[in-house]
Amino acid sequence: MIRVENLVRKNINREHVTLIHGTSVEAACALLQKGRLVIEPFSDRLDRGYPGYLFFSVHGIYFRDHPLTKQGLNPGTWERAVEASQSYAQQNAQEHYIVSQIGYYSKYLADLPLARSKKFPEVEFAPQIDALFDFIEELKVTKGYSSKEVWRLCEQASVRKGVLLTCGVNALELKLEPPKEAIEEVCIDLPQGLDIQYINGIIPLGEIEREVLSSL
Repeated sequence: MIRVENLVRKNINREHVTLIHGTSVEAACALLQKGRLVIEPFSDRLDRGYPGYLFFSVHGIYFRDHPLTKQGLNPGTWERAVEASQSYAQQNAQEHYIVSQIGYYSKYLADLPLARSKKFPEVEFAPQIDALFDFIEELKVTKGYSSKEVWRLCEQASVRKGVLLTCGVNALELKLEPPKEAIEEVCIDLPQGLDIQYINGIIPLGEIEREVLSSL
């Protein structure tokens, strides 16, 4: 395993960051253990539209005159890149946690109201309520869970914040591709994963993530 103290940071040093990827602490632990960020069983979504790809927010100062700006990339501010990555990190963290607990990716997972309200389980929209109750019924059948156990699982997931993985200047040597979804992102086809040599920081965003990483 890579020495944790060499990569874990309290804050981002923007001067040396070109790309940011938001993910879960489970993914960060796997990265440290394997030396490579790959699609894990807990992160393999059912609706993965671009198999083998990883997506990154860009640090605009490195991309103002980049050729990808002629192919749809619109670099935003540093603050916007961090904010977008934090949002992805939280979503991934909550989904990865649930999948790691139940052993598979549920079709209802993406619609669960985990990060959509400040106090779970207050839900504002009917589709989210439907997804929650469908998920409860599914886990009763597939895992033998009670409603209370599913509720507890969702509450535990809702406090996950995730981590940010930052990439150094050497990541610019990778074959970056233009945006496929958000105009402020680039993607990289990495069927074998991203080597840890391109990662220069792991920033935990929540208390649970800090505890997990400090225990390694």
